[in-house]
Amino acid sequence: MRRSQDAGGICPRLILALAFGAFLAGAKPADLVAVKETLALAGLPLEPRSPWGWVSAGVLFIVCGAGLYLLLRPSKLGAEERAAAYALPAHITPFSVLSLLRSMEQDPRLGFPADRREELATTIHELERRCFGPGADTDGQADLERLARDWVTRAS
Repeated sequence: MRRSQDAGGICPRLILALAFGAFLAGAKPADLVAVKETLALAGLPLEPRSPWGWVSAGVLFIVCGAGLYLLLRPSKLGAEERAAAYALPAHITPFSVLSLLRSMEQDPRLGFPADRREELATTIHELERRCFGPGADTDGQADLERLARDWVTRAS
C-alpha cells in the first residue's frame, strides 16, 4: 500500500474543502503548494520516530548514575588504612607507644570529641613523666601494652 492510500486521501480532500470554503466566504484563494506525503497538516510526522534517541538517553542516564555511585561511595581504602595505621607496634617500648599515641593525637580523621582528646593528651603526659622523667619506671612493659591496646581499640 502507498502512503497516500494509508491517509485515505484525507489530505487532498481537506485542502480542497478549505480552499472552497474560503472561496465561498469571499476570500481570495491562497496559493496551494505541493508538499511531501509524509508531512501532516498539524505538523505531526506520519512516520514513527526512531527509538535511538530514547536508547541513547537511557544509556547516558545509566552511565552517569554509575559514575556518581563510584565517585560518591565511601572508600574502603580509608578504613583499611586507618585500621592498619593504628595497630599495636611489633615491639612494645615506651618510644613506640608514645609515637602511636602522638600520631593519634594529631590525626583529625579520628573525630575524637574534645574530652577524649584531652584524655589522650593527659595519657601522653603521664607516659612521658613515668617513662622518661626523674625516677622513671623501667619495668612497665605490661602496662604499656595495655595502654596501647586500649587506645587502638578506641580509635577503631
